Amino acid sequence: MKITTSFQQLLICLLLLITNGAVSAQKQFKLIVNLPAEIDKSNIEFYLEDGKSNFKMKSVSASGNQLTATGEYFGLYAAINIQRPQVGSAESFVNTFFVQEKTGIITFSKKDPSDLSLNNYSLENVEDFKEEKQSRKKHSSKELKDAIDFEAVYLASIIYGTDMAITNKHNDLLKALGRKDIEYINAHLNSYYSFYFFKNDISVSSRLPGDSLMMVFNKFPEKYRLSDEGNLCLQFIVGRSTFTGNETPIEFSARDIHGKNIRLADYRNKKMVLLHFWGTWCSPCIEELPALKKIREQYRPDQLEIISITVSSKDSDFFRIIKKYEMDWSHIHNNDDLYYIYGAMGTPRICLINKDLKVIYDSVTPGKEDNLTLTKLNKMLSETLH
Repeated sequence: MKITTSFQQLLICLLLLITNGAVSAQKQFKLIVNLPAEIDKSNIEFYLEDGKSNFKMKSVSASGNQLTATGEYFGLYAAINIQRPQVGSAESFVNTFFVQEKTGIITFSKKDPSDLSLNNYSLENVEDFKEEKQSRKKHSSKELKDAIDFEAVYLASIIYGTDMAITNKHNDLLKALGRKDIEYINAHLNSYYSFYFFKNDISVSSRLPGDSLMMVFNKFPEKYRLSDEGNLCLQFIVGRSTFTGNETPIEFSARDIHGKNIRLADYRNKKMVLLHFWGTWCSPCIEELPALKKIREQYRPDQLEIISITVSSKDSDFFRIIKKYEMDWSHIHNNDDLYYIYGAMGTPRICLINKDLKVIYDSVTPGKEDNLTLTKLNKMLSETLH
């Protein structure tokens, strides 16, 4: 689907209106977590969604069998994701809890003396939206099972794009799942959990086009839309809607790993730009790097500027990989805001922008628009720069 320039401009105007209307009310939260004595506290990690960004929490203190997390948030809730990896006989645990300004308390308990799970807990001034999560999952259970069963059989082909019929079928299954999720959201527009799920899952996935997402977004009450979380969600939608045709990319200014300021506008009428979104934790991203290196060797820096943007990657892994693969081009490291304003559409992603600052190629993960050897991208570069 091609988004018209007028629709793109409308989205950007809406983003400006919401940005100006949102009130960034900084609030404080405190979450106390009580654990059984047998639980190893050192393996438990806290991640915070504060309404503007997501990050691992450092302000977590321990005393006896109690962990206390404190911080600031801008949304309607502070969403705190608590994780524990599987260690020995203790099973893994991942769950998100929602707190506000009243001190929240989570008390984990054991079903029996041998129970080392974290599945039993009570809540005070804390929400987990457990019933709503279950209701939403039940609503789309068939579509989700269809997608999971298909992925179990054809995962390799889906990842590497070796069979377009399989890729198209997978996309159809994901779209069906997306439509079912939207059905649930439309029936629960006043629910914060519905808004949270739309923001964190639907708006950043590739299941539905940008204009469809905008229609749903505009149905939510103002308390959700005119908030920092609403602003962030709209950034996702605007970023996704921009790259569906020969459109103008979103302008940005960011520092590279050497402290140099990179502005997209500076490349107008000078050379083509290749934006490369990737993560050190992303296996297809790593497999794609040799093809990207060959492109760098084939075209002069005055013809093509390559700018890689890493997402949520450890510093040590980042520097090790760029050295190993001789990634001798510009790097913007861990700028998640840039990833979000460009739609947060997954990795690896490559956008090719011509001298007129128009997007002429956009591939999100191998198998949808291109493969890991970047065949289509190489053909386009050859036709344009040779």
